[in-house]
Amino acid sequence: MSFTATQKADLVEILSRNAIQLDVQLAAYALYITAEMETKVIAQIARYNNGTVKGGVWFEGTESNQGFNMSGANTAASKDPKSVIETLLFFEDEGSAYQIALERG
Repeated sequence: MSFTATQKADLVEILSRNAIQLDVQLAAYALYITAEMETKVIAQIARYNNGTVKGGVWFEGTESNQGFNMSGANTAASKDPKSVIETLLFFEDEGSAYQIALERG
């Protein structure tokens, strides 16, 4: 596994994590991140940088106020690059910003 410096900089931007967190994550899961997974991550970076990420669900103003529109073709192709990359690189969901944990002590 060997992301270039440019790819790592893109990952930092996409994932909203700092470079140290990214390096620690990549080192920790180096044995589990396959070449195929790395290729998929690189494809998601390219997709993000090319601006080809499109939302497949939207609202349109209508007289009946029932303007929910979900196009199957667009929705299937509109997976968020950030969530795909997080899954491929084993980042865990951080949960809500308002989530707290109690410590016993």
